[in-house]
Amino acid sequence: MSVSENNMTDHEDFMELALLLAFPRKRKIFLERPNHFTKCRYGPFFNHFRLSKNTVYFILDHIKERSFLTVCGDFVGVHKLTASQIIRLVSHELALLRPTFINCPSTSTEVDATRQKFYNVAKFPKCIGAIDCTHVKVISPGGLDAEIYRNRKGYFSINVQTICDTDLRIQNIVATFPGNYLLTLLFSIIRVFGIRTRNTIERSYGVWKKKFPVLAVGINLKLESVESIIVATAVLHNIACYFGEQTPRVTHQLEQDKFLKAPSVSGLLTTSSTQCDDGLIASYNISKLIAKSGKAHTIGEQLILPAIKEVLETVLHHSASYNVIKKVPLSNDTVRRRIDEMAEDVEVSLCELLVSNKFSLQVDESTLPGNEALLLAYVRLFKEGKIIQEMLFARTLIADTKGESIFKTVKDYFKEKNIPLVNIMSVATDGAPAMVGRHRGFIAFLKKEVPGILAVHCVIHRQHLVAKNLSDRLHQSLRYVISAVNKIRSNSLNDRLFAQLCKDNDEEFNRLILHTEVRWLSKGACLNRFWNIFESILEFLEEKNVDLRSKLLQFKTDIAYMTDLFAKFNDINLQLQGDKLNFITTKSIISAFQKKLTLWKHNFGRNEFSQFPILSDLHKNSKISFDDTQIYCQHLQSLDKDFSQRFDDILSLEIPQWVINPFVNIESAKLQYQEELIEISTNEMLKASFKNGENLTEFWLQSTISQIYPGLWTVVQKLLIPFPSSYLVERGFSAVTNLITKKRNQLDIVKRGDLRLHLTNFEPNMDVADVICLWILYRRRLRRRQKARKYWVHPILQNRLTSSLYITLELIKGELTADESAIRYCISPEEKLIITLRYLASGCSICELHYEYKIGKSTASGIIRRVCEVIWRKFKNMVMPEPTKDKWIEISKGFEIHAKFPNCIGALDGKHIRMIQPQNSGSLYYNYKHFFSLVLLALCDANYCFTWVDIGAYGKNSDSGIFKESTLYSKLTEKTLNIPDPSPINISDETILPTS
Repeated sequence: MSVSENNMTDHEDFMELALLLAFPRKRKIFLERPNHFTKCRYGPFFNHFRLSKNTVYFILDHIKERSFLTVCGDFVGVHKLTASQIIRLVSHELALLRPTFINCPSTSTEVDATRQKFYNVAKFPKCIGAIDCTHVKVISPGGLDAEIYRNRKGYFSINVQTICDTDLRIQNIVATFPGNYLLTLLFSIIRVFGIRTRNTIERSYGVWKKKFPVLAVGINLKLESVESIIVATAVLHNIACYFGEQTPRVTHQLEQDKFLKAPSVSGLLTTSSTQCDDGLIASYNISKLIAKSGKAHTIGEQLILPAIKEVLETVLHHSASYNVIKKVPLSNDTVRRRIDEMAEDVEVSLCELLVSNKFSLQVDESTLPGNEALLLAYVRLFKEGKIIQEMLFARTLIADTKGESIFKTVKDYFKEKNIPLVNIMSVATDGAPAMVGRHRGFIAFLKKEVPGILAVHCVIHRQHLVAKNLSDRLHQSLRYVISAVNKIRSNSLNDRLFAQLCKDNDEEFNRLILHTEVRWLSKGACLNRFWNIFESILEFLEEKNVDLRSKLLQFKTDIAYMTDLFAKFNDINLQLQGDKLNFITTKSIISAFQKKLTLWKHNFGRNEFSQFPILSDLHKNSKISFDDTQIYCQHLQSLDKDFSQRFDDILSLEIPQWVINPFVNIESAKLQYQEELIEISTNEMLKASFKNGENLTEFWLQSTISQIYPGLWTVVQKLLIPFPSSYLVERGFSAVTNLITKKRNQLDIVKRGDLRLHLTNFEPNMDVADVICLWILYRRRLRRRQKARKYWVHPILQNRLTSSLYITLELIKGELTADESAIRYCISPEEKLIITLRYLASGCSICELHYEYKIGKSTASGIIRRVCEVIWRKFKNMVMPEPTKDKWIEISKGFEIHAKFPNCIGALDGKHIRMIQPQNSGSLYYNYKHFFSLVLLALCDANYCFTWVDIGAYGKNSDSGIFKESTLYSKLTEKTLNIPDPSPINISDETILPTS
């Protein structure tokens, strides 16, 4: 070594010594670590380590001979590297105990005992273990093989396969499979008892991961250590099972406290908890009131909050009203979300009842103001001593309103909500052919699925049809009344003059009511108002229309008769309305009215008109002629006959006498009901409730009757639960009309919860408001959190079509190369192709290309047109050649493989390509979607590759019209496309299907 090198070494030593003197190292301080074995009691020790002290001592006895015993103990206060090393060493030694504590039954006695235990679980014979796999989350191992550890759930894991017995003890474990391995179950018997038996392994995983949460959260160590840790936890799990130790319940509270203290949740609750407890609940309650009233969602901010503020400041003299109002969110979107959430909760509650109970269905469809066809359904069921009536769903009929479409909509909803169709006892509809058609009606399709279902034609609609039955003379008289009404109401001047005339004559009313044929009470109300101001009408028509006035005087008796008659029709119509109608009350109402018709006819024959007050007063002043009386009697007889025909099923309905009075003589009842009727007659509590004047329906709806007397309830429920009418659905349509106002015409009745919450009698579950609050705040936080971008520009977007870009460039380069001049350099073919691809791939404007590539807008436009033309000309015959016979067969095989459709050689459809309107084109390019377009008509194979295209047809043309003018159609008709001959699709019947 030279002298210079020695001097250099001495200098370095001197500098190191100087640094040590100037900056001395800190003295190591050894902190005393607590000994949990001595300081912790049994409970805290068990909660902290998930094992008891005795179990830990047992484990130490098995590993105390190892040299690493000195490192065992508590890990609190040590460095993380030291802790990591300790975990690896201890886990490795615990894993070495696997042969001792993890083993399968070996002797015949153990095998027989295990089989018997599995048989006792679910009657599964000869089973000695349940096998399955579970994922344990790990960090990415890195390297080229890292992706094989990414599982189907999207994170890196080890797929651990275990076998366990009925005591949840692990018999075998394999912890070496990467996460993307799919391990097939050895015992895949898909039966009910097999599934129940296999649930043993699922419960084993639950207990295992609950005892050692590191398996559920993830292990942030190298893979070599992870396998040892997994096996070590399995050993500890079996030891705990051996000692009978269960995961303590106290840990649930510990985990809940840990969750509430986590930054991700505590950061959400920046305001006081009163906002969650009071403000949120108030927001939900007010939103429910808004939905019940049918008002717009904006009323919360526009009216309710200002009104609350005014009350707080004026009445309560609250100085901090702004802070109070701020805690009650009532914006338009907030109210909408609240209503949707509560409506969803109501729907779930209703569907849970329908899954396990028999119910009656009420269905009808109507057209909304926007010409959408809306299908509405109601249900009625018995639950806990009361009748429940709720709107089931509102669905839009997409295309038509045929019976098949209605049935498909109903069936899809029942399938979506897991409601069995066989739970439907009866269905009530109107008399439309789409509903009651014998072969293609909704009822016909439903009876195929539920053969024993009871179909009911709405009694209100039937009564309305009976009311239309008028003789020729009465019909003519009614026409004169309607003509007079229209004469006055159709002209605004006449209406005002007539109103003034009524005021001068001191009439009770000064306006006439218009008649609407489809409204049930319209005709009676119109006639009643017309008769009340009949004299004023005659006076007004004396100047306006003398002929009509004379006709009204001529048929004055008919008008009086129809006024009284339709008033009685309105009375029975109102009795048949309501949500408490059943078959018992319906039969009594219909039977009574039919007998009244017979009574009126006999009284008219004797010139007794006292039941018709208006006609009776008219008869006192001027006698009614015999001919008029005969016409009225014939009309009443015709109504009686029509009633008997239309209500034959209701009138012939057999209602046992014991249903009306269960305490009468039981000898007239059928034998199978007599014993239960005797029990009822001796039940003093039921007898007292019946004598106290309880409603007949309320008496039979007592929960004790359905439970104690099931035989009687079977008969009674068929009379009480079915709907006799479609009144509820009609009321629902009225609610829809009230909700969809002129200012709310964009409200989606089907998707939003406004209609359900407006009509429901259910109360939403508001007991979970605090949970909903946390969930809403958490979702808001997630929406606001920006996702970390993996790429600034994704490679597939940065280099689109990289693999084929240069091949394309070489083929078209010759036609895109321009001559350079002394003034400027030409744009290279590469840049032209890139500009075109950028335009086609991104859909950007020419102006954006102008700024991005620093070229003129007209230049960019010309480049795009030129390149596209060259690409089409160069590649047309290469990528879209005319198919040969073999190619057609290959295409048909592709469709048969992908879509199970044989002998198909292509899928044909048109697509509108949006464009600006060409000059002087008129409406040639204006399509049915209300924009200007060209039509691309294309034929493609099963791999989505075009085999033929037709481009440039006018947007106003239909697909069929374009197809008939295309070259493909002409070649098809000329049979020059080399299409294969028809071939059989089923060898058994030799059915020939032509190639299509």
